[in-house]
Amino acid sequence: MTKPGPKKGTTVRKGRKNKIDRNDLYAKVTELFKLIEELKEEKKALEARVAFLELGNLEGGLNDLDLGLGEFDFNVDLGDLATIN
Repeated sequence: MTKPGPKKGTTVRKGRKNKIDRNDLYAKVTELFKLIEELKEEKKALEARVAFLELGNLEGGLNDLDLGLGEFDFNVDLGDLATIN
């Protein structure tokens, strides 16, 4: 008599070797989403800082512009404006 078992040429499924607990997987995915949200907030903060620095560079460059008016001061004192009237 032959031994009972699978037919010749077939493979036997032994199940998943690397079983992952669903709760563990859920916790890891949740942690990843939290990290992604933190990175998005950091990105927004950095973009705002870059925009602020670029604006500062533009304002700082106004005094260096040559408009063909000779030397012109863009920093006007409010006291000077009051004496114009």
